Amino acid sequence: MFSLNGKRALIAGGTRGVGLEMALTLARMGATLALNYGHNDDAAAAALRQVREIAPRSLLLKADLEDEEQTRSMVRRAARELGGLDIFIMNAVSTTTKSLLTVKPHSFWRTMAMNVGGFLISAQELGGIISDHGRVLLISGNTTLRYPTPTTEVLGVAKAAMESILRTLAFALGPRGITVNGLGLGLFETESSRYALGLDNSYDERVKATQQRSALKRMGKASDVAAVAGFLCTDEAAYVTGQMIMVDGGISIACPQ
Repeated sequence: MFSLNGKRALIAGGTRGVGLEMALTLARMGATLALNYGHNDDAAAAALRQVREIAPRSLLLKADLEDEEQTRSMVRRAARELGGLDIFIMNAVSTTTKSLLTVKPHSFWRTMAMNVGGFLISAQELGGIISDHGRVLLISGNTTLRYPTPTTEVLGVAKAAMESILRTLAFALGPRGITVNGLGLGLFETESSRYALGLDNSYDERVKATQQRSALKRMGKASDVAAVAGFLCTDEAAYVTGQMIMVDGGISIACPQ
């Protein structure tokens, strides 16, 4: 049970933080990985070395998801070099930290292009490539359910649009047995979290609030996300689709006090 032996997976944003932990988990379950990244060649190479210790045929794919051709090429190359594609995880993220009322239009649209556009273009390319009974997974956030932090307002808009695409894809790809789901994350200890919340010096305050409001009284770990993601990629999860599953320690249903 819960095996991914022989499966081929592409993770957009798979070389650090939650993305790398998901890659390592899928590799331990038997999958071979294509890890997409946009910058930092050295960090990506280090991540690949970790994954290859478990799944030796895994590879790196550098692509800017704001660029349509690079995004389409990423999906095609993953399928070609892995001999097919069974799993796609959209974890890559990029955003401006300006509020909706102050963000410049070009910064707003760049965030939409990389996140919403990257997911849409990947899905279009996957439609003719991913195997029947495949798995598509979106990593989103729990802030799409409520007001986000001041520095993640634009990203919240992008993630809400991506979750809408997810529901449509579930029905478009469902007749082939392909499931499409998302994980709504709370605050995790990652470089992205520190960047988004560190600009207004609110990170430490948010960590304390997270620990207090969580039903489990702790911060989430990348492995908490990876375990749920791994399950959703298995055959046993074949009847779960079109869903946003909160992986946030209960914060999304907690009293705001």
